[in-house]
Amino acid sequence: MWELSSVRVLVTGGTGFIGSHLVEALVARGHQVRCLVRDTRRLGWLAGLPLGLPVERPEARHVYHLFTVRHAQRDAFVKALADLDVGAAIHYPLPVPGQPLFGGGGEREFPEAWRAAREVCSLPCFAELTDEELERVAAAVRQACERVA
Repeated sequence: MWELSSVRVLVTGGTGFIGSHLVEALVARGHQVRCLVRDTRRLGWLAGLPLGLPVERPEARHVYHLFTVRHAQRDAFVKALADLDVGAAIHYPLPVPGQPLFGGGGEREFPEAWRAAREVCSLPCFAELTDEELERVAAAVRQACERVA
């Protein structure tokens, strides 16, 4: 097996569960690690919209490899975005307790998990997203919220 000497490594998701362990292991091996972080102070375009937003704490900023929001009428919201040529992803249409592997737990036992599965979607978020594209997504999110209201 070959061994790399100290290299520079860029990690997206470095504050998440897996990413944080990866960063720790890379640093322990002497590599220079950088994490990609979008400036979250620029999220004012979401103010006042009927969306549940990610929560950041001062001691742990997020790198946002996904930008996941909640909307009470998620499916209609995602369709309205699609009509405006903006994609949104639904990663977990079934909550973890509802997966067959975990016994298919019902909504009565895990109401918040099932509610999240109905409400959560991810907005466009990737390193190459330009400020102009971000503004276009922002305008579409606002319009989609107005259409669904």
